[in-house]
Amino acid sequence: MSNADEPAFSVIEFDDLGLSKIAGVGLTKREYFAAMAMQGIISDSTGLAFEEIAHDAVRFADALIAALERKPE
Repeated sequence: MSNADEPAFSVIEFDDLGLSKIAGVGLTKREYFAAMAMQGIISDSTGLAFEEIAHDAVRFADALIAALERKPE
């Protein structure tokens, strides 16, 4: 599972043996970052097509994920 596909707000649960599992997955990080980017784009857009807004939001999300995956210098 890539970082982009990991849950944004995962909940860790433990079974009777003390083994953990992720539950309540919800949105992926990529979906959450795209939604946040889309919110910002929409708040300051005039005349942009819906498809263009959605495409740009996903590009911003992918750029953020790529930046977060880079090792600090």
